[in-house]
Amino acid sequence: MKDKSFDNILGKIFKWSVDDNDCWNVTSHYKEKQGYHRVMYKTKQTRAHRLSYLLTKGDIKKGFVVMHLCDNRSYINPNHLKAGTKKDNTQDMIKKNRQSDRSDRKGKMSKLNRQQVIDIYLSCKSSYQLSKKYNVTDVQIRRIRSGSRCSSITNLYKNHKKRKKIVNK
Repeated sequence: MKDKSFDNILGKIFKWSVDDNDCWNVTSHYKEKQGYHRVMYKTKQTRAHRLSYLLTKGDIKKGFVVMHLCDNRSYINPNHLKAGTKKDNTQDMIKKNRQSDRSDRKGKMSKLNRQQVIDIYLSCKSSYQLSKKYNVTDVQIRRIRSGSRCSSITNLYKNHKKRKKIVNK
């Protein structure tokens, strides 16, 4: 059920549907690939849950994130949001078993498995071509190739003959 005071504040910006758990699912704004809704507020772009928290509970301390207690990124019910540190958010993720299984890089939010990461790392194709093939961004491809993402997998292939050929071209 919508809280009248929140409804007055947030109802001017968002439209949402309410589910059985009293979660408010945004229906009025663009949803990013990651599941968050994007919104413009005072000439700045932010995510809907952060704006909901800001308008109903006040400022978000520097270095803090807004956590979803219901674990649904498209929900904005302020009663289901809580400010915390990145460490708090990570601990919450682990406690609720929402973390990626890094052994094969095929967690809930991961699009690539271990073999695909290896293929990307060793491929001669452009980042753009690989991003289309695997349906990820070219930035993600470059991060895998540089070793800043999936390094537990890519480090095993740093001295691979095929990799040396690609890097030395």
